[in-house]
Amino acid sequence: MTIGIKRERKIMNRLNELPEKYQTVLNHLIDHLASHPPMYRENAIKRLEPIIRENPYQDDIPGLDRELLLNQIRATDEAHRRSPAAVRFRSLMSKYSQATRKSK
Repeated sequence: MTIGIKRERKIMNRLNELPEKYQTVLNHLIDHLASHPPMYRENAIKRLEPIIRENPYQDDIPGLDRELLLNQIRATDEAHRRSPAAVRFRSLMSKYSQATRKSK
């Protein structure tokens, strides 16, 4: 007989790669969502989902100058952009973006 053992689920993310001020904002968002009823949480998550699917390399995003973004990336991180991991990531994001557009 097994007594209820709660297994801790490890969530993998890249939060530690963001500046502390962004981590703080995201933590505030999580606390805010957790403090409200499920109906509000679901509504808020639905509003965030389009942002998760954005591809700043291809999509027109209100308030974001894509050309300036691309110039900054080229100037500050050319080596990273050419790394195999970054190339794979962009390829996967492009495929994901195309698949989600087709499913709409």
